[in-house]
Amino acid sequence: MSASLEPIHSFVLPRGSPGGAQLQYARTLARRAERDLWTLHAEAPQREELLRWANRLSSLLFALALAVNRTEGFTEIPPDYSV
Repeated sequence: MSASLEPIHSFVLPRGSPGGAQLQYARTLARRAERDLWTLHAEAPQREELLRWANRLSSLLFALALAVNRTEGFTEIPPDYSV
């Protein structure tokens, strides 16, 4: 899916269509779960496949959010750090 998207050259703001914004929110939850999983892994080792899957899940949600926004006509606007 990422191959069909435009290359990203800057930070992407979590915005866009309602579906895209919800996918960005889901991505933040997936990233939080991944960090918690790594914390757990330090105390009780987890399967490598699970750790990889958690990382790839957030990447998938990010790509889906970009794809949904593109389909809905929203273009990604890089943040303006000069303000």
